[in-house]
Amino acid sequence: TRFADGSNPREGLAAAASRGMHIALDAALIQAAIASSASLPNGTWLAVNVTADLLRRPHELMPLLVEARRPLVLEVGAALPAEISQLGGVRIAVDDLGAGYETLHLLESLRPAVLKLGLSSLDGVESQAARQAAIRSLVEFASQQGCTVIAEGIETAAQRDALVACGVCFGQGFYLGKPVPVERVLAGVGGW
Repeated sequence: TRFADGSNPREGLAAAASRGMHIALDAALIQAAIASSASLPNGTWLAVNVTADLLRRPHELMPLLVEARRPLVLEVGAALPAEISQLGGVRIAVDDLGAGYETLHLLESLRPAVLKLGLSSLDGVESQAARQAAIRSLVEFASQQGCTVIAEGIETAAQRDALVACGVCFGQGFYLGKPVPVERVLAGVGGW
């Protein structure tokens, strides 16, 4: 999510929540993402963040999701509401997790399609052997569960290289490419 005024998306979402408008904003953001994804190349999938509050309203969320003409991944927090079982046909990504036992337990119990390794797991990854071992173990366990690991917040070549050495094949972050309008991505600019 990027707002036209350049403000931090978390601030905009927090402001909407304080006004009781967060579910409506969440739905509008999903609609905008799905609409703009129509111009992406065939074979790509679309990941959208969804708040737990909108997940608890599958009767409002499902009509938005059926508009997608490509595979969808819903990025959610670790606390999934029971209503998520009513959203058949979408893949789930659990966002902002670490490489500890709690994450292994979550992988085994929820069986998400994607696990997004949060920023806290990357701190020191380029030099700390223990952190690298934990990430390698997580990647191996995730693979056994049919889950793909994506590292978030990659900001240096050293982080990228350490993560690749740990078996993390996918990543996002300013080092790999800053968010750009979809028109620039289609033109080949932006480092995706």
